[in-house]
Amino acid sequence: MAPRSSPRTRGWALLVVSALSVAAAGLAAARWPDQPLVVALAAVGTAVLGVAAARGEELLTRHRELRSALPDGLLVTGPGGRPPLVRDVDDPLAVRVHPAEAAVGLLGRVPPYIARDADDRLLAALDGGELVLLVGDSTAGKTRAAYEAVRARFPRHAFVAPTDREALARIVPLVADLRRAVVWLDDLERFLGVAGLTPAVVRRMRGPGDRDVRLVATLRSAEYDRLAVPADPSDAARGTWRDARDVLGQATVVELPRRWSAAELARARTRGDDPRIRAALRNAGDFGVAELLAAGPGLVRAWRAGWSPGAHPRGAALVAAAVDCRRAGVHEPQPVAFLADLAEEHLHRHGGALLRPEPLDEAVRWATAPAHGASSLLLPTADPDRVLAFDYLIDVDGQDRVPPATWTALIDRAAPTQAFDIGVAAAQRFVNDAAVAAFRRAACGGVADADVAAAFYARMLVGGRTALDDLESVWRERERVLGPDDPATLRARAKLAEAFADGHDRAVAARMYETLVPDLQRVLGPDDSDTLNARRMHGYSLGKLGRATASLALLEQVRRDHERVYGPDHHDTVLTDHYIGSFLAEERPAEALELLEEVRAAYARLLGADSQRVLQARTLIAQIAASAGEFGRAARLALGLAEDRERTLGLHHPHTLASWLDTAAWAFKAGERDTAEAILRRLDTDAAPDEIMHAVVGGSERLFERIEISRLHARAEACTAVLGSGHPLAVYLTERVEDRTIRRGGNTSS
Repeated sequence: MAPRSSPRTRGWALLVVSALSVAAAGLAAARWPDQPLVVALAAVGTAVLGVAAARGEELLTRHRELRSALPDGLLVTGPGGRPPLVRDVDDPLAVRVHPAEAAVGLLGRVPPYIARDADDRLLAALDGGELVLLVGDSTAGKTRAAYEAVRARFPRHAFVAPTDREALARIVPLVADLRRAVVWLDDLERFLGVAGLTPAVVRRMRGPGDRDVRLVATLRSAEYDRLAVPADPSDAARGTWRDARDVLGQATVVELPRRWSAAELARARTRGDDPRIRAALRNAGDFGVAELLAAGPGLVRAWRAGWSPGAHPRGAALVAAAVDCRRAGVHEPQPVAFLADLAEEHLHRHGGALLRPEPLDEAVRWATAPAHGASSLLLPTADPDRVLAFDYLIDVDGQDRVPPATWTALIDRAAPTQAFDIGVAAAQRFVNDAAVAAFRRAACGGVADADVAAAFYARMLVGGRTALDDLESVWRERERVLGPDDPATLRARAKLAEAFADGHDRAVAARMYETLVPDLQRVLGPDDSDTLNARRMHGYSLGKLGRATASLALLEQVRRDHERVYGPDHHDTVLTDHYIGSFLAEERPAEALELLEEVRAAYARLLGADSQRVLQARTLIAQIAASAGEFGRAARLALGLAEDRERTLGLHHPHTLASWLDTAAWAFKAGERDTAEAILRRLDTDAAPDEIMHAVVGGSERLFERIEISRLHARAEACTAVLGSGHPLAVYLTERVEDRTIRRGGNTSS
């Protein structure tokens, strides 16, 4: 097939050919004026060629409009605002390579490139793939490695680097008009999501013919793990997740480890004339060389030191607010004034006026100043009033929860597509009120599946039939408009079944799955993620109905299919192990404990130590210890959980209060009355009665059935002994235990 020329080339060709042809026709008519056929053909030809000329002018006009619309949306531009050639992009910092320490006598802030072990794989991927994704931790050296590889392979390609998701939408027509191009997508998460990069957008940019368009992207490992799987097994936003997953599925993935190998360190030593590399090599035992060159660990230390009274507490609070924005799903630079408002809560929590916070302008100077001449805590942007948190800080373990006021402020100012991203981030962190508010805002803006997501997470807040009615209404409306077999209809139907399985009525859920699973297999296929998820939830609902044998048999089948489709370390495979462990606990607790420890470790690797999934696995482990009569161990495990949940979710979150109640109950059972009393007195003082009641039933009535009678009995016993038999909480718990005991036939140990 002949190469397809660009619109600019075709436009000029049409104009030139038209002009020459019209001139030739005119000469023919002038030479043989007495030949009617010649004159007629000349007239017709002139008219046809006039249309061709108009088409040529149209192509050139469209080309000029595309070019003129781009300067604000491109990271780097060439003459006249056009995308430069790759070979002309000679400043790595311009394409978001992290700077290194500026050293006297050296050129610039980028040290010599040290070849990485992954370079050969990366070059091979670029030779054979149209979408190449380099995955690694922040400051592992991903962007620099990709930059060097692209310059080596595609020097004469146009370099098209959109600044954000909105700019990506604007550059798609331009890329489709280029013969050769590299589309540069550093930090790919900024371009995925609603109205972002999808398989269809990729196909449109690549286009027909022999055009050579390569997409080169980088992604932090933590973000890859989150995007490669749904945010949560009950994630109602699976349509958007599916687009992200499908984009990742098209990519040739090259992993770049943060720690350098012996061979890489040996190559680095040959560049010992650079003092920055020498200094990084001296500390490369605990960190990666690229990580040290970008001053990542030093920035974390500087941030923590900034909280000291009289140091830079306002600057540290600004950084915390900017990091919160990114943890909440907002990866665009934010106005300094907005961050300053959000920072006030951080300042208050750390000591307020006693910290002697510095003026705002001084705080901004400190936070944006490069550490050792390298990266800064807050990255300045082209807009002097906006900054962005350094991505190295986002995944640092041990961070406090995102304050409620930050969620509210971000949602209030978010566009519908961004609100959807915020909703996903809130759901990942179990901040269900923020998730519902964000999804509702997105739904009002017409974002697909946001209505299902809002209704699904609302059931965590209101319980009862209200949320179920909303979910059923969405399903029925989609069924009426789209038909029963449309994937969107099936997703809404699956969410309703999942809501029933999660506590409202598992018998109804089990019956729904008996017809839903075959429909999903028929329409989407047996290996589709929605099909596998429905089968897993079917097994879950059977287990909660007391049909453990049937449940485990089904879950084991699903587990084998997950491993076959995704691999043993995939989040969905681990989640199925999580469910299997929970149903094994009653019959084979030792086997369940071993499996759940593996699940906890896998979640920590995939999602981070503070992931709510990790905390859920730890909760199950503590419950198994208590069920075995190891109350001292259970209390210690629950104490760690309560502290981590309070740090990440806040004291008043139902999960946090439930963990504190369990700690007190099991400490009391272990004979540690002082510990139990201190916890319960604190809860009685700091938490409202309705909040504690909310936690007692697991967040809402729908979750109450998840709590074993023995666990409720331990809570009631501790509260009665410490707070008195007439205390509202003790009365409430005692009544709940009696009610459950009657319904279970008098067995309080089930």
